Amino acid sequence: MMLNSFNNFDGSYEEFSFEDFNEVISKFNLKPDFLLSRDGDVILVNEVWSSPKNKNVSANRIYEFDIFFLELIPDEIKKRVLEEVLEIYVEEERYEEAVEVRDSIKLLF
Repeated sequence: MMLNSFNNFDGSYEEFSFEDFNEVISKFNLKPDFLLSRDGDVILVNEVWSSPKNKNVSANRIYEFDIFFLELIPDEIKKRVLEEVLEIYVEEERYEEAVEVRDSIKLLF
């Protein structure tokens, strides 16, 4: 599941396609950050895209973390996302998943 949304100037939110999302990011030169949250055993990645020049422009993309879909995560934040997910897995003693994330970090960086 992936949710792409754009914060309109009037404070409302609009959902749109992956392609449209990438177009908005490019058009407004948005930079990513992220928040991780939990929904049961699932880790959700909430990408928070903002403009360094215009605080009124932002976009969010929310999706379930999946080790097999790392290409979804922007390169600018990928290492930090993986490190935080690794911490969560270790804290929860989910060692098999932690090993997969650790190995992915080693391969990517």
